[in-house]
Amino acid sequence: MKSLKLYRGITVAENEVDLVIQDIKTNGLYQNDKQQWGGFIWKNIKREINTLYNKEDLTRDDTSPASVWIGEKTKKVYKNWQEAPTSEGGGHTEYIEGENSICFADKIGAEYYATQHNVSKDKKIPLLITLDLDIENITIDGRDFLYTVFGFINPKDIEKTKRQTEKLKTIFGVNIEKYIKKIIEHPKSDKFAICDLVICDDEIIIEHSKNIEIIGGRYGTVFKSAFFGKTPIPPEKIQNVEILKEYVHIKKPTITLNDILER
Repeated sequence: MKSLKLYRGITVAENEVDLVIQDIKTNGLYQNDKQQWGGFIWKNIKREINTLYNKEDLTRDDTSPASVWIGEKTKKVYKNWQEAPTSEGGGHTEYIEGENSICFADKIGAEYYATQHNVSKDKKIPLLITLDLDIENITIDGRDFLYTVFGFINPKDIEKTKRQTEKLKTIFGVNIEKYIKKIIEHPKSDKFAICDLVICDDEIIIEHSKNIEIIGGRYGTVFKSAFFGKTPIPPEKIQNVEILKEYVHIKKPTITLNDILER
């Protein structure tokens, strides 16, 4: 089974550093609200990609994890929020399928998140976690870059689409071109649903892990590659947990969203 070396950057309170490091080494990584290790749920469609790719009217119902709406007052289950009466006074979404995951990146990206992005008044100590994870438990985190690019691809602007495709190939490998081709050839398909296929494509995941360009994503994020890893992750997968220096020099992006969207 192919595995990838991934990094996770978190920031913790000074009085919890030893406890957090010991917990990771003993229990691995898992959803942990106390440490603000934000999670994400994705639908594992790795084995269905070819079938879904050929569907001319692909929707996010095909590619996103199913969910239900839980009423605020009665806790009654509804198909969606539109079906809930106003008497419920609101509610919340609960997923009924999908992979619970947390975020990972390359080393540069993890250092950025640990020393800059995640730093707060109460949490100032940056930790870098290094681990190996089987590719079957990995998908690309496209929230800060890839989904935005796909959303703005205009198949009618052939020259611009070609330029965007070449840029994307340097970051995600040549296989991503076929998904842009699907946007052009299947105009009834949702662009974001097509992107859901991309993030689960193992060939693209591997190529993305090799990317050498430094990406400038939304909200000033900086990384070479971004992933979700299925949790829980056992402690034997953890290679190292280290405290980073307070200052880590973060290199400037070589490709930004504006580079792709405006040209």
